[in-house]
Amino acid sequence: MTGKKKSAHASIEAMYRVFTVPEAPDSTLSRIDQDISHNLAGFLQGHIVALERDLSDVEKDFSDHAIPEKPVFVSEQAQFLLDKLVANSVHTASPAFIGHMTSALPYFMLPLSKIMIALNQNMVKTETSKAFTPLERQVLGMIHGLVYERDEPFYRKWMHNPRYALGAICSGGTIANLTALWVARNRAFPPEGSFRGLHQEGLFRALKYYGYEGAAILVSRRGHYSLGKAADVLGLGRDSLISVATDDNNRIQTDALRDKCLELQKQKIKIIAICGIAGTTETGSVDPLEAMADIAQEFGAHFHVDGAWGGPTLFSRTYKHLLRGIEKADSVTLDAHK
Repeated sequence: MTGKKKSAHASIEAMYRVFTVPEAPDSTLSRIDQDISHNLAGFLQGHIVALERDLSDVEKDFSDHAIPEKPVFVSEQAQFLLDKLVANSVHTASPAFIGHMTSALPYFMLPLSKIMIALNQNMVKTETSKAFTPLERQVLGMIHGLVYERDEPFYRKWMHNPRYALGAICSGGTIANLTALWVARNRAFPPEGSFRGLHQEGLFRALKYYGYEGAAILVSRRGHYSLGKAADVLGLGRDSLISVATDDNNRIQTDALRDKCLELQKQKIKIIAICGIAGTTETGSVDPLEAMADIAQEFGAHFHVDGAWGGPTLFSRTYKHLLRGIEKADSVTLDAHK
């Protein structure tokens, strides 16, 4: 044995094999698949090493910046992943791992994920997704119904209408908040007369046409950092995300919110959106959403509710009342992974 890595030979035959022939039953990859399928918890306990390694030490295993010249056998790479990646991962399914948004996944995710990976659908268009598109629209309809509770004729009319969408499935809460505030920004400066809308002419021309000195988004001081990112990406600047004081229960003070709106109005600052929080990440507090919705309506602002953390409370018949007022929102963020 030389200890050198074996390399695979790239050829059309090898490509056919990779895409059409399963790994040998005694290969590393096949054994991993069997171990995970038969006993996921046991696999994790047996391969995730409890001994803490310094991150700088782990980095040494991933320090090669060059793309390999020769292909590597999949089974050999799988063994590397076991030894270097899996062994130094975080055991999120451990009973000792608490207080984080990630945790153990239900076991049925394994076979379902295999189906998803094997189908490899692309949701960009129906030509590459077919049934997944109506499935996605059905899920959005269900979530919309969870928040807004419209009647059955409403969903029959709009759920599968290709010219409309009841929502958008995003990669996470940050993109969801950004998407909602993107819509809010464009709605704040719609097409009118000779102006073709902010989405077409940009923020500078929008402010000039409508006679504003600036634009702002308001949220409590407990607002998630993703809102600051959104203000940055949308060209408003992070200073345009205005923090409002909270009470002793970490809920936004509605009097302070209204006073800030009046102040901005006098300064000719357009209030693009007011963001309510349905479960702050630090304290779990829920803002007075009904009162915030009324203030947003008073100042002609988009009312967005960041329910990434606490929004799923709507699934509870016992506690959904804590989110009363969320149905008045123009947009809502919900995180499925939480």
